Amino acid sequence: LPATSNAIDYVRETQFTNAAAETPEGTAKPQSSITFKQEQTRVESIAHFIRITTQLAQDNAALAAYIDLRMIYGVDLKVENQLFSGLGSAQGQLSGLLAVNNFVPHTYTAASLTAMGLSATNRFDLIGRIIADCALSDYPPDLIILNPSDWWMLRMVKDATGRYLLGDPGSMVPPTVFGIYVVASNAMPAGKVWVGMLSQVATLHERTGVIISMSESDADNFTSGLITLRAEKRCALVVEKPAAARAGDLLPA
Repeated sequence: LPATSNAIDYVRETQFTNAAAETPEGTAKPQSSITFKQEQTRVESIAHFIRITTQLAQDNAALAAYIDLRMIYGVDLKVENQLFSGLGSAQGQLSGLLAVNNFVPHTYTAASLTAMGLSATNRFDLIGRIIADCALSDYPPDLIILNPSDWWMLRMVKDATGRYLLGDPGSMVPPTVFGIYVVASNAMPAGKVWVGMLSQVATLHERTGVIISMSESDADNFTSGLITLRAEKRCALVVEKPAAARAGDLLPA
């Protein structure tokens, strides 16, 4: 959603009592309730700059354009990192999906999984249980987030005959586990897993997209024949419904 100021006021759902029921004609309808908590988060700036020579900007348009793309990529990469792992505890940090109070921790341990007849070292078992927990809370998940090393650990698991469980390497197999789409990102800490109904969990507010600005007046640029290029994005992530997400260790102790 677009943001129009430097702060976002929003409400976080803390409890939903669903009293919807069959109601005979002529009788009072049941009353449901939703409890909210008023919250506010800052719109943060994620930016960096680089200096290039005036001659490069004038004489090598292709290289200058390439530098612009790299600057944009750098901002987007940091934004992705913050969306997942930002702590929101200091100015400049987004409150990411893994920040405290932005999800429900899964409570599985090696002992509890074993007691259920599951394997404490089989990542599929744990992910399946977390998917079930989300669904049992009426938030059927639409996304799983893993670190690439953990995703490829799953992707390369084979059955007893040597066939890959998640599809032959030569086929165009979408990244899914139990039918749920998987995003593999370095922004996700290794050994962690996030499962949730992303469409219900959070909203990204953008004050601006990535903007490239140019100045010859920065520092001693004019006398040195330099140009400063700055790439900046302003955004905020708000998590309105933490109950729609589960996260924790992929291999619980």
